[in-house]
Amino acid sequence: MHIIFSDLDNTLLFSSKEKITDIENIDSGILCVEKKNNKEIGFMSFLSSTRMHYILTNSYFIPCTARNIEQTMRIEFLQDGMNFLPIVICDAGGSIYFNKGINKGGKEINKTKNNNLKNNLENILENFE
Repeated sequence: MHIIFSDLDNTLLFSSKEKITDIENIDSGILCVEKKNNKEIGFMSFLSSTRMHYILTNSYFIPCTARNIEQTMRIEFLQDGMNFLPIVICDAGGSIYFNKGINKGGKEINKTKNNNLKNNLENILENFE
């Protein structure tokens, strides 16, 4: 089993369809993967979406993003893959969510300036399944 860490914005998903056409072969089409107030705001190619589904079901995928948890969980493929996410790193590394059920009482650990790196790493290892 592989562990894959990835950024989200402008790496896996894009805020406009035009940005995707600059980067990927879009013969497969473009999908909306994020909505806010019924407005389409996040897109990825169908090919990328298919690959993401494979990654979610065959690897440990750990999103690392500057987004907060609410913004992160708007992304459809992450909602669909909740059973497969061991950790979600949000707020540019400021919040780490564990235990697959983020919106079901998953554990959050926030880094603070008062915690030293060793304690943070021990805490992460202790909570990682």
